[in-house]
Amino acid sequence: MKKLAIAVLGLAGVVSFSAQAQLKPEDAIKNRQAAMKLVGYNFGSIGAMVNDKKPYNKDEAIRNASRIDALSTQPFEFFMAGTEKGDTKARAAIWSDGAKFKAASEKFQAEAAKLAQVARAGDMAALREWVDPETGAAMIHDPHAQTLTAVCGVQHPAFVLLDPAEQQRRVTGWGRVLAAACRSGRIARIQVMERTLPDSGSGLTEWWRQHGTDDGSWAATTYRELIERAGPAGERHATTVSLSIDMRAAARQIRSAGGGMKGAAAVLRQEMQSFQTALRSAELQMTGWLTPGDVALILRTAYDPAAGPALERHGALDERAHIGCSLAGCGGVCRTRRITCMTTSSNRLRSEGAPGPNARPEDAR
Repeated sequence: MKKLAIAVLGLAGVVSFSAQAQLKPEDAIKNRQAAMKLVGYNFGSIGAMVNDKKPYNKDEAIRNASRIDALSTQPFEFFMAGTEKGDTKARAAIWSDGAKFKAASEKFQAEAAKLAQVARAGDMAALREWVDPETGAAMIHDPHAQTLTAVCGVQHPAFVLLDPAEQQRRVTGWGRVLAAACRSGRIARIQVMERTLPDSGSGLTEWWRQHGTDDGSWAATTYRELIERAGPAGERHATTVSLSIDMRAAARQIRSAGGGMKGAAAVLRQEMQSFQTALRSAELQMTGWLTPGDVALILRTAYDPAAGPALERHGALDERAHIGCSLAGCGGVCRTRRITCMTTSSNRLRSEGAPGPNARPEDAR
């Protein structure tokens, strides 16, 4: 049996070599074009899932990715000498710079293998981020619930300190905001979240920078030192409102706006504009729609509150967009910026700022 297997393998090698040697250039061109079309077909199916043009199907994604992996070597076998002419649109550089073409083909094959591995691992990301090109807002897409969400910051006076008549007037105004949001029938959820956070003192520092007279006098020096010491010891309240559209209910409007995430973003943008107008009429001051860096900062400070003041003290606000991705993750952050260090494992999170929900008491150090 072993000898038979060796003989079969040897025969297969001879047949394969003979077939390739006798292959006509026009047949080689047709073969590589056919292989490319199959790769393109399977890429199209996966691309439609990624771009939300069709529902995610795990089995179909695995099947498409496995085909791409299997086909990844085949087109390149037929770029032989003599096939640079004829019914082909292949670039001349393929033959003039063979080393570069070989490197590109090997990279494609490696990426195809990675794609198959990722597809077999399962499920698409639970949440994905889309940055609106017009507003710069981070739009959070939930492909399973079929919602698209934008978050805005809101400032308002302390409700409990208002007299009863003013409280009632404000409640009525907020009711009008909700009523206006419900008219379109496309809103899936409105969520209000208020957080109490350690204050970095950046607000006081900024006020002093804009309005103070730092002339080096004893009074100015004392006031500046007081702000530096007292600012970080305080607390602040941050209020955000999340606005989500139901992409199923808004399917027709999304298609009219171009379809996919681009169309969904356009529909959500309309709701954002209406909501902003309603907030203004209710005497609620909107500070703006949250950018990807702002959202990442909220996520990070939810499980590591001490990171927020450190970021605001030692990082300019316009740097949030650049550090947003690392903030959203659980990995350690550079100590040179004096941000708390974190390590993670499969069942717990360690942080110098605060323990995670599964952390042990000794981990909060």
